[in-house]
Amino acid sequence: MTLLTLPVYSVLRDAETAAGAEFRHAGRATLAAVNGSGVYLLLAIPLVAAALPVLPWPARLQRSATIVGAAIVCAFVVLGMASVGLFFLPCPLALFALATRSGPPTPGDRTSPN
Repeated sequence: MTLLTLPVYSVLRDAETAAGAEFRHAGRATLAAVNGSGVYLLLAIPLVAAALPVLPWPARLQRSATIVGAAIVCAFVVLGMASVGLFFLPCPLALFALATRSGPPTPGDRTSPN
């Protein structure tokens, strides 16, 4: 949400008036102002991917949804590694850890002693 509202770009323009005077204009711009409204969809992809494990999936699809979400978030970490991607590395690591943990026993499970 922060990326949508805070200015993340600095703008510095040199201009000249009709009388020949030169001046500099400095300003700031938000991510959406510079890149358009399509950036909202791009920012929503890792957010939705990180939320996949908490959605009500059938039991047989829960682990797959968690792995897919972790892979998508991991791809965004790699894409953003040149700037802030490493700050988001704990998210896919936690998702992969969640996917590899053993789930609760099912009612028909015979592994527990009687």
